[in-house]
Amino acid sequence: MPHRAAIEGAADGLRAGQIWLQTSTVGVDAIPELAAVAQEYGLRLIDAPVMGTRQLHGGDAR
Repeated sequence: MPHRAAIEGAADGLRAGQIWLQTSTVGVDAIPELAAVAQEYGLRLIDAPVMGTRQLHGGDAR
């Protein structure tokens, strides 16, 4: 996981059971990595890019 240290830094600021609202515009290939770390920390990940990405991970372009 190439971005693991940065992701863990963000996850460290949250408590298990909280929602991680991911609003940065990252490629859809990064979402599984984010989701894996979120799950390890007991977080719920919501991918909600503000601009740029038009395809949801595993979904159709909108």
